[in-house]
Amino acid sequence: MVGLGALAITGLEAVWQNTLRRLGMDDNTIRNFLVGPTYFAWQWMDNLEGWMGPLSQDWIERHLDLGQKIIARERELGMKTILKGFSGYVPTALAKFYPDAKIYKTDWISTFETAHIDPLDPLFSKIAKIFVQEQEKLFGTDHYYSVDPFHESQPPVKTPEYLEQAGSAIFSAINNIDPQAVLVIQTWSLRQGLLRSIPKGRTLMLALTGTNWKKHESYWGRPWVVGMMHNFGGRNYIGGNLAHFLSHALRLKRLPEALNVQGLGIFPEAIEHNPVIYQAATEITWHNDIEKNVSGWTKKYATARYGMLPDAAARAWEILLNTVYQQKKVKIISMESPICARPALFMPRVSMNGDMIRDYDLSALWPAWKEMLSASKELGEKPTFQYR
Repeated sequence: MVGLGALAITGLEAVWQNTLRRLGMDDNTIRNFLVGPTYFAWQWMDNLEGWMGPLSQDWIERHLDLGQKIIARERELGMKTILKGFSGYVPTALAKFYPDAKIYKTDWISTFETAHIDPLDPLFSKIAKIFVQEQEKLFGTDHYYSVDPFHESQPPVKTPEYLEQAGSAIFSAINNIDPQAVLVIQTWSLRQGLLRSIPKGRTLMLALTGTNWKKHESYWGRPWVVGMMHNFGGRNYIGGNLAHFLSHALRLKRLPEALNVQGLGIFPEAIEHNPVIYQAATEITWHNDIEKNVSGWTKKYATARYGMLPDAAARAWEILLNTVYQQKKVKIISMESPICARPALFMPRVSMNGDMIRDYDLSALWPAWKEMLSASKELGEKPTFQYR
Protein backbone atom coordinates (compact mmCIF):
# COMPACT_ATOMS: atom_id res chain seq x y z
CA MET A 1 0.00 0.00 0.00
CA VAL A 2 1.38 3.39 -0.97
CA GLY A 3 1.78 5.96 1.81
CA LEU A 4 -1.21 8.29 1.83
CA GLY A 5 -1.01 11.81 3.18
CA ALA A 6 -3.67 13.73 5.02
CA LEU A 7 -6.84 14.77 3.27
CA ALA A 8 -5.77 17.78 1.21
CA ILE A 9 -8.29 20.50 1.98
CA THR A 10 -6.07 23.56 2.41
CA GLY A 11 -6.97 25.81 -0.52
CA LEU A 12 -10.17 23.93 -1.37
CA GLU A 13 -12.02 27.22 -1.24
CA ALA A 14 -10.37 28.19 -4.53
CA VAL A 15 -11.58 24.98 -6.17
CA TRP A 16 -15.13 25.74 -5.10
CA GLN A 17 -14.85 29.34 -6.24
CA ASN A 18 -13.66 28.34 -9.71
CA THR A 19 -16.29 25.60 -9.95
CA LEU A 20 -19.18 27.84 -8.95
CA ARG A 21 -18.00 30.61 -11.25
CA ARG A 22 -18.22 28.18 -14.16
CA LEU A 23 -21.74 27.32 -13.02
CA GLY A 24 -22.73 30.98 -13.32
CA MET A 25 -22.67 32.09 -9.70
CA ASP A 26 -21.37 35.55 -8.84
CA ASP A 27 -18.43 36.07 -6.46
CA ASN A 28 -20.51 37.66 -3.72
CA THR A 29 -22.83 34.63 -3.57
CA ILE A 30 -19.85 32.26 -3.69
CA ARG A 31 -18.00 33.97 -0.84
CA ASN A 32 -21.16 33.97 1.25
CA PHE A 33 -21.41 30.22 0.70
CA LEU A 34 -17.91 29.69 2.11
CA VAL A 35 -17.68 29.52 5.90
CA GLY A 36 -15.28 31.33 8.21
CA PRO A 37 -11.86 29.63 8.54
CA THR A 38 -12.64 27.99 11.89
CA TYR A 39 -15.47 25.96 10.37
CA PHE A 40 -13.95 24.44 7.25
CA ALA A 41 -13.91 20.95 8.79
CA TRP A 42 -17.69 20.98 8.88
CA GLN A 43 -18.11 22.54 5.46
CA TRP A 44 -15.87 19.99 3.80
CA MET A 45 -17.84 17.24 5.57
CA ASP A 46 -20.75 18.64 3.54
CA ASN A 47 -22.67 19.68 6.65
CA LEU A 48 -22.41 23.47 6.81
CA GLU A 49 -22.36 26.58 4.64
CA GLY A 50 -21.88 30.28 5.15
CA TRP A 51 -21.39 30.13 8.91
CA MET A 52 -19.30 33.09 10.12
CA GLY A 53 -18.58 34.11 6.51
CA PRO A 54 -18.21 35.64 4.05
CA LEU A 55 -14.67 34.55 3.28
CA SER A 56 -12.31 37.20 1.97
CA GLN A 57 -10.71 36.91 -1.46
CA ASP A 58 -7.33 37.48 0.14
CA TRP A 59 -7.82 34.36 2.30
CA ILE A 60 -8.78 32.28 -0.73
CA GLU A 61 -5.69 33.31 -2.67
CA ARG A 62 -3.21 32.95 0.21
CA HIS A 63 -4.48 29.52 1.20
CA LEU A 64 -4.47 28.28 -2.36
CA ASP A 65 -0.74 29.06 -2.39
CA LEU A 66 -0.29 27.34 0.99
CA GLY A 67 -2.23 24.27 -0.12
CA GLN A 68 -0.10 23.92 -3.24
CA LYS A 69 3.05 24.05 -1.14
CA ILE A 70 1.76 21.43 1.29
CA ILE A 71 0.84 19.02 -1.48
CA ALA A 72 4.14 19.59 -3.30
CA ARG A 73 6.04 18.73 -0.11
CA GLU A 74 3.96 15.61 0.50
CA ARG A 75 4.76 14.39 -3.00
CA GLU A 76 8.45 15.13 -2.50
CA LEU A 77 8.27 12.75 0.48
CA GLY A 78 6.71 10.05 -1.68
CA MET A 79 3.21 10.47 -0.29
CA LYS A 80 -0.03 10.29 -2.25
CA THR A 81 -2.54 13.01 -1.46
CA ILE A 82 -6.24 12.41 -0.94
CA LEU A 83 -8.21 15.15 -2.68
CA LYS A 84 -11.89 15.91 -2.31
CA GLY A 85 -14.31 14.23 -4.64
CA PHE A 86 -17.82 15.37 -5.43
CA SER A 87 -20.78 13.55 -3.90
CA GLY A 88 -23.56 16.10 -4.26
CA TYR A 89 -23.02 18.86 -1.69
CA VAL A 90 -23.83 22.26 -3.26
CA PRO A 91 -24.74 25.78 -2.09
CA THR A 92 -28.40 26.26 -1.23
CA ALA A 93 -28.29 29.29 -3.54
CA LEU A 94 -27.53 27.05 -6.54
CA ALA A 95 -31.24 26.15 -6.71
CA LYS A 96 -31.95 29.74 -7.81
CA PHE A 97 -29.54 29.36 -10.72
CA TYR A 98 -30.82 25.89 -11.68
CA PRO A 99 -34.50 25.79 -10.67
CA ASP A 100 -35.20 22.61 -12.64
CA ALA A 101 -32.43 20.56 -10.99
CA LYS A 102 -33.22 18.10 -8.21
CA ILE A 103 -31.57 20.10 -5.44
CA TYR A 104 -32.97 19.28 -2.04
CA LYS A 105 -32.30 20.84 1.34
CA THR A 106 -31.23 18.96 4.45
CA ASP A 107 -30.70 19.92 8.08
CA TRP A 108 -27.49 18.94 9.85
CA ILE A 109 -28.08 18.23 13.55
CA SER A 110 -31.47 19.91 13.08
CA THR A 111 -29.77 23.31 13.02
CA PHE A 112 -27.80 24.05 9.86
CA GLU A 113 -29.47 24.06 6.44
CA THR A 114 -27.45 22.68 3.55
CA ALA A 115 -28.26 21.47 0.06
CA HIS A 116 -27.43 18.45 -2.07
CA ILE A 117 -28.09 17.61 -5.67
CA ASP A 118 -29.50 14.20 -6.45
CA PRO A 119 -26.73 12.07 -8.05
CA LEU A 120 -29.27 10.91 -10.65
CA ASP A 121 -29.89 14.46 -11.87
CA PRO A 122 -27.99 15.31 -15.12
CA LEU A 123 -26.53 18.42 -13.47
CA PHE A 124 -24.72 16.22 -10.93
CA SER A 125 -22.24 14.79 -13.46
CA LYS A 126 -21.69 18.27 -14.93
CA ILE A 127 -20.76 19.70 -11.54
CA ALA A 128 -18.57 16.70 -10.69
CA LYS A 129 -16.69 17.10 -13.97
CA ILE A 130 -16.06 20.81 -13.40
CA PHE A 131 -15.06 20.27 -9.77
CA VAL A 132 -12.51 17.53 -10.54
CA GLN A 133 -11.13 19.49 -13.51
CA GLU A 134 -10.67 22.68 -11.49
CA GLN A 135 -9.09 20.81 -8.60
CA GLU A 136 -6.62 19.06 -10.89
CA LYS A 137 -5.66 22.39 -12.49
CA LEU A 138 -4.72 23.77 -9.08
CA PHE A 139 -3.33 20.70 -7.30
CA GLY A 140 -2.73 17.92 -9.82
CA THR A 141 -3.96 14.51 -8.73
CA ASP A 142 -2.79 11.25 -7.17
CA HIS A 143 -6.15 9.66 -8.08
CA TYR A 144 -7.51 9.34 -4.52
CA TYR A 145 -10.78 11.16 -3.87
CA SER A 146 -12.61 11.51 -0.57
CA VAL A 147 -16.28 10.80 -1.20
CA ASP A 148 -18.90 10.48 1.55
CA PRO A 149 -22.40 10.49 0.08
CA PHE A 150 -25.14 11.63 2.47
CA HIS A 151 -22.68 12.00 5.33
CA GLU A 152 -24.63 12.61 8.55
CA SER A 153 -27.68 13.28 6.40
CA GLN A 154 -30.31 11.27 4.55
CA PRO A 155 -30.62 10.38 0.86
CA PRO A 156 -33.74 11.67 -0.92
CA VAL A 157 -34.79 8.05 -1.53
CA LYS A 158 -33.82 5.23 0.84
CA THR A 159 -34.52 2.15 -1.26
CA PRO A 160 -31.65 -0.29 -2.06
CA GLU A 161 -32.26 0.27 -5.77
CA TYR A 162 -31.84 4.02 -5.47
CA LEU A 163 -28.70 3.74 -3.35
CA GLU A 164 -27.10 1.44 -5.92
CA GLN A 165 -27.98 3.85 -8.74
CA ALA A 166 -26.67 6.80 -6.74
CA GLY A 167 -23.39 5.01 -5.98
CA SER A 168 -22.97 4.17 -9.65
CA ALA A 169 -23.64 7.78 -10.66
CA ILE A 170 -21.13 9.16 -8.16
CA PHE A 171 -18.42 6.72 -9.23
CA SER A 172 -19.08 7.20 -12.95
CA ALA A 173 -19.00 10.99 -12.70
CA ILE A 174 -15.49 10.94 -11.21
CA ASN A 175 -14.24 7.93 -13.18
CA ASN A 176 -15.20 9.62 -16.45
CA ILE A 177 -12.74 12.41 -15.63
CA ASP A 178 -10.08 10.26 -13.96
CA PRO A 179 -10.14 6.59 -15.07
CA GLN A 180 -7.65 5.78 -12.27
CA ALA A 181 -9.85 7.26 -9.55
CA VAL A 182 -10.05 5.50 -6.18
CA LEU A 183 -12.92 6.58 -3.94
CA VAL A 184 -11.87 6.99 -0.31
CA ILE A 185 -14.98 6.43 1.80
CA GLN A 186 -15.59 6.80 5.53
CA THR A 187 -17.48 4.01 7.27
CA TRP A 188 -19.00 6.32 9.87
CA SER A 189 -22.48 6.25 8.32
CA LEU A 190 -21.88 3.57 5.70
CA ARG A 191 -24.65 2.41 3.38
CA GLN A 192 -23.79 -0.84 1.63
CA GLY A 193 -26.08 -0.15 -1.31
CA LEU A 194 -23.91 2.76 -2.43
CA LEU A 195 -21.00 0.37 -2.94
CA ARG A 196 -22.67 -2.39 -4.96
CA SER A 197 -21.91 -0.95 -8.38
CA ILE A 198 -18.40 0.33 -7.54
CA PRO A 199 -15.51 -2.10 -8.22
CA LYS A 200 -13.83 -3.25 -5.00
CA GLY A 201 -10.39 -2.23 -6.19
CA ARG A 202 -11.57 1.31 -6.83
CA THR A 203 -12.42 2.01 -3.20
CA LEU A 204 -10.50 2.47 0.04
CA MET A 205 -12.65 2.26 3.17
CA LEU A 206 -11.72 4.32 6.23
CA ALA A 207 -12.80 2.70 9.50
CA LEU A 208 -12.55 5.78 11.69
CA THR A 209 -12.40 3.92 15.01
CA GLY A 210 -11.29 0.59 13.57
CA THR A 211 -14.08 -1.15 15.46
CA ASN A 212 -17.10 -1.55 13.15
CA TRP A 213 -15.52 -4.01 10.70
CA LYS A 214 -17.46 -7.03 11.98
CA LYS A 215 -20.75 -5.19 11.60
CA HIS A 216 -19.92 -4.53 7.95
CA GLU A 217 -18.38 -7.95 7.25
CA SER A 218 -14.88 -6.53 6.87
CA TYR A 219 -16.32 -4.07 4.36
CA TRP A 220 -17.19 -6.94 2.07
CA GLY A 221 -13.59 -7.61 1.13
CA ARG A 222 -12.79 -4.06 0.06
CA PRO A 223 -9.40 -2.55 1.00
CA TRP A 224 -9.70 -0.77 4.32
CA VAL A 225 -7.69 1.25 6.81
CA VAL A 226 -7.76 0.60 10.56
CA GLY A 227 -8.53 3.96 12.12
CA MET A 228 -7.80 5.58 15.45
CA MET A 229 -10.24 8.27 16.56
CA HIS A 230 -8.80 9.20 19.90
CA ASN A 231 -10.21 12.69 20.31
CA PHE A 232 -13.91 13.04 19.60
CA GLY A 233 -15.33 16.54 19.45
CA GLY A 234 -12.09 18.43 20.07
CA ARG A 235 -12.08 17.73 23.79
CA ASN A 236 -9.10 18.55 25.99
CA TYR A 237 -8.27 15.88 28.53
CA ILE A 238 -5.53 13.45 29.57
CA GLY A 239 -6.45 9.92 28.62
CA GLY A 240 -6.73 7.04 26.21
CA ASN A 241 -6.33 3.29 26.04
CA LEU A 242 -2.61 3.10 25.34
CA ALA A 243 -2.46 -0.70 25.29
CA HIS A 244 -5.24 -0.79 22.70
CA PHE A 245 -3.55 1.69 20.39
CA LEU A 246 -0.26 -0.21 20.61
CA SER A 247 -1.85 -3.45 19.47
CA HIS A 248 -5.17 -3.02 17.67
CA ALA A 249 -4.08 -2.29 14.09
CA LEU A 250 -1.30 -4.89 14.12
CA ARG A 251 -3.69 -7.52 15.44
CA LEU A 252 -6.25 -6.81 12.72
CA LYS A 253 -3.58 -6.83 10.03
CA ARG A 254 -2.82 -10.45 10.98
CA LEU A 255 -6.40 -11.55 11.57
CA PRO A 256 -7.78 -13.55 8.62
CA GLU A 257 -11.37 -12.48 9.35
CA ALA A 258 -10.42 -8.82 8.91
CA LEU A 259 -9.71 -9.66 5.25
CA ASN A 260 -8.25 -6.72 3.34
CA VAL A 261 -6.52 -4.45 5.89
CA GLN A 262 -4.20 -2.04 4.11
CA GLY A 263 -2.79 0.09 6.88
CA LEU A 264 -3.35 2.50 9.73
CA GLY A 265 -5.10 5.86 9.72
CA ILE A 266 -5.50 8.54 12.37
CA PHE A 267 -8.75 10.50 12.42
CA PRO A 268 -8.65 13.01 15.29
CA GLU A 269 -11.20 15.77 15.65
CA ALA A 270 -8.47 17.81 17.35
CA ILE A 271 -4.72 17.52 17.84
CA GLU A 272 -1.92 18.98 20.01
CA HIS A 273 -2.83 16.91 23.07
CA ASN A 274 -1.84 13.53 24.56
CA PRO A 275 1.38 13.20 22.51
CA VAL A 276 2.07 9.70 23.88
CA ILE A 277 -1.10 8.34 22.27
CA TYR A 278 -0.19 9.61 18.82
CA GLN A 279 3.39 8.45 19.18
CA ALA A 280 2.12 4.95 19.98
CA ALA A 281 -0.41 4.93 17.15
CA THR A 282 2.09 6.00 14.50
CA GLU A 283 5.10 4.07 15.79
CA ILE A 284 3.40 0.68 15.46
CA THR A 285 3.63 0.94 11.70
CA TRP A 286 7.34 0.17 12.18
CA HIS A 287 6.74 -2.81 14.49
CA ASN A 288 6.51 -6.44 13.42
CA ASP A 289 5.22 -7.71 16.74
CA ILE A 290 2.31 -6.59 18.86
CA GLU A 291 3.63 -4.55 21.77
CA LYS A 292 2.83 -6.52 24.93
CA ASN A 293 5.03 -4.69 27.43
CA VAL A 294 3.20 -1.36 27.58
CA SER A 295 5.11 -0.27 30.66
CA GLY A 296 8.46 -0.94 28.99
CA TRP A 297 7.43 0.91 25.84
CA THR A 298 6.24 3.89 27.87
CA LYS A 299 9.53 4.13 29.78
CA LYS A 300 11.39 4.20 26.46
CA TYR A 301 9.03 6.90 25.21
CA ALA A 302 9.45 9.07 28.32
CA THR A 303 13.24 8.63 28.29
CA ALA A 304 13.39 9.71 24.65
CA ARG A 305 11.09 12.64 25.32
CA TYR A 306 12.97 13.97 28.33
CA GLY A 307 16.48 12.78 27.47
CA MET A 308 16.59 10.96 30.81
CA LEU A 309 14.07 9.38 33.16
CA PRO A 310 14.47 10.19 36.86
CA ASP A 311 12.87 7.72 39.24
CA ALA A 312 10.13 10.18 40.22
CA ALA A 313 9.12 10.69 36.58
CA ALA A 314 9.13 6.92 36.00
CA ARG A 315 6.81 6.45 38.98
CA ALA A 316 4.54 9.21 37.69
CA TRP A 317 4.23 7.50 34.32
CA GLU A 318 3.36 4.18 35.95
CA ILE A 319 0.52 5.95 37.75
CA LEU A 320 -0.66 7.52 34.51
CA LEU A 321 -0.61 4.11 32.82
CA ASN A 322 -2.80 2.64 35.55
CA THR A 323 -5.32 5.50 35.49
CA VAL A 324 -5.79 7.95 32.62
CA TYR A 325 -4.01 5.86 29.98
CA GLN A 326 -5.86 2.67 30.79
CA GLN A 327 -9.23 3.88 29.60
CA LYS A 328 -11.75 1.14 28.95
CA LYS A 329 -13.51 3.07 26.20
CA VAL A 330 -11.79 2.80 22.84
CA LYS A 331 -14.52 3.64 20.31
CA ILE A 332 -15.44 7.19 21.28
CA ILE A 333 -14.12 8.73 24.47
CA SER A 334 -16.47 11.48 25.63
CA MET A 335 -14.86 12.55 28.88
CA GLU A 336 -13.81 16.15 29.27
CA SER A 337 -11.69 18.33 31.52
CA PRO A 338 -13.39 20.63 34.04
CA ILE A 339 -10.64 23.15 33.30
CA CYS A 340 -12.36 23.78 29.95
CA ALA A 341 -15.81 24.35 31.47
CA ARG A 342 -17.46 27.59 32.48
CA PRO A 343 -17.39 28.12 36.26
CA ALA A 344 -20.28 26.30 37.92
CA LEU A 345 -21.21 24.52 41.13
CA PHE A 346 -22.73 21.62 39.17
CA MET A 347 -20.67 20.53 36.15
CA PRO A 348 -21.95 17.38 34.41
CA ARG A 349 -20.31 18.26 31.08
CA VAL A 350 -18.34 20.87 29.15
CA SER A 351 -19.96 20.46 25.72
CA MET A 352 -23.47 19.36 24.87
CA ASN A 353 -22.49 15.78 24.07
CA GLY A 354 -19.63 15.20 26.51
CA ASP A 355 -19.40 14.07 30.11
CA MET A 356 -17.16 14.07 33.17
CA ILE A 357 -17.36 10.32 33.73
CA ARG A 358 -14.07 8.57 34.54
CA ASP A 359 -13.46 4.83 34.63
CA TYR A 360 -10.50 5.07 37.01
CA ASP A 361 -10.07 6.06 40.63
CA LEU A 362 -9.52 9.81 40.70
CA SER A 363 -7.68 9.66 44.01
CA ALA A 364 -5.19 7.19 42.50
CA LEU A 365 -4.12 9.82 39.95
CA TRP A 366 -3.10 12.57 42.39
CA PRO A 367 0.27 11.05 43.42
CA ALA A 368 1.42 11.41 39.80
CA TRP A 369 1.29 15.18 40.25
CA LYS A 370 3.54 14.96 43.31
CA GLU A 371 6.01 12.72 41.47
CA MET A 372 6.13 15.05 38.47
CA LEU A 373 6.84 17.98 40.77
CA SER A 374 9.71 16.02 42.28
CA ALA A 375 11.07 15.22 38.83
CA SER A 376 10.96 18.91 37.91
CA LYS A 377 14.21 19.42 39.83
CA GLU A 378 16.01 17.60 37.01
CA LEU A 379 13.62 18.05 34.11
CA GLY A 380 11.96 21.39 34.81
CA GLU A 381 13.79 23.33 32.08
CA LYS A 382 12.93 20.87 29.32
CA PRO A 383 10.01 21.97 27.08
CA THR A 384 9.05 18.33 26.53
CA PHE A 385 8.63 17.94 30.28
CA GLN A 386 6.77 21.21 30.75
CA TYR A 387 4.25 19.99 28.18
CA ARG A 388 3.84 16.32 28.99
